[in-house]
Amino acid sequence: MGIDLGGTKIEGVILSSLDDTTPIVRQRIATEGEKGYDHILSRIAQVLDLLKSASGLKPERIGICTPGVLDPGTQTMKNCNSTALNGRPMLADLEARLGLPVVMANDANCFALAETHLGAIKQQAPKARTVFGIIMGTGVGGGIVVDGKIIEGRHGIGGEWGHNFWTALEVPAIAGRPVAWKLLSQVLLWKDSIWSNPALKNSLSKLLWRLKRIPMQKPPWIDYTNSLAGPYQSSSIF
Repeated sequence: MGIDLGGTKIEGVILSSLDDTTPIVRQRIATEGEKGYDHILSRIAQVLDLLKSASGLKPERIGICTPGVLDPGTQTMKNCNSTALNGRPMLADLEARLGLPVVMANDANCFALAETHLGAIKQQAPKARTVFGIIMGTGVGGGIVVDGKIIEGRHGIGGEWGHNFWTALEVPAIAGRPVAWKLLSQVLLWKDSIWSNPALKNSLSKLLWRLKRIPMQKPPWIDYTNSLAGPYQSSSIF
């Protein structure tokens, strides 16, 4: 059983097998993150109960993808757009609440890895060795897969391209306010009305131009462990 924890919804699914990704059961409820951390945990438990009830199956363990990441050092959550999760030992708390082993990973990493082994990359570019996945939902993130394995990084934030600095001239605005990355997917839903409005069209064009530049920037989001400066200096750890 797998659970996707998002800022807006929590969705759970049971697959037939890794070879057949057709869902046996799928359940989805609102996250209701504004009600706090404990409530989010109870909503996850509710999705699990719905899956068990609908399928008649009892899991031995579950997998869950989360916004943000479990810090490798502190074992607490960080960088979550669902801010109630930040600083909390979510993995330990979930295992205690559910009475099951839990495997937890960042949602964008799961997305990139799944598309590499089961989805678009497997179908359209099966020989690809390096994959960069961009995910846009309530929050923004990414994952890097090299030779079939996810690059988590020393701090667990490998692939998190959404953490970028913009100069004042590069920040597009609608009605005078900067447009956050997390709004882009919503803005695109209104594209027909936006393209007919010169001011909004100009703002969105700037935003899309900036988006295209992200993969070409110097990538701090690889979250490297060692930095090499040659030809004489040996590697140093940051």
